[in-house]
Amino acid sequence: MTSSVSSPPPEAGRAGPALDAECRAFTRYLIRQDPDPYTVARYQDGHRGIPFRRTGRRDAVDGMLVLFASHGGWRARVADAYARVFRPHGVLRQKLTLLLAILENAPATHRQLTSGGRGIGGAIGRVALALLGFGVALLVGVFLLGAAHLVLSRARPPR
Repeated sequence: MTSSVSSPPPEAGRAGPALDAECRAFTRYLIRQDPDPYTVARYQDGHRGIPFRRTGRRDAVDGMLVLFASHGGWRARVADAYARVFRPHGVLRQKLTLLLAILENAPATHRQLTSGGRGIGGAIGRVALALLGFGVALLVGVFLLGAAHLVLSRARPPR
């Protein structure tokens, strides 16, 4: 006899060390440094209230993107670029938005994210480099994640 209770979304069970590791990987991706205890604690707290947790919806594509990105480094960049185009309101983007908001307001990192630049020439160069990096990451994401996205989105969730 099988139970009629459906299992929670993959991220719903993430807490403690797994969520801390995710926060570390995403912080390194966003600002190239490890998070301080304040940031990790706020990520844990904020994670409880982000929208995907309230819907109770199970989505294998979002789970795959978060898992891929949580390995950090280039994987986080590729998954973020891919999610920006193909899953802009998905779990990965929600998690990164939460963490970016925390980092923008954290005592140790707010200046790094809110200070002005050094003139128009530098700003144009940084934007051009960012666009080029995004394009490359998106292209890699389409090749690495696109097929899995198609397969997972066509699979029926278990009843």
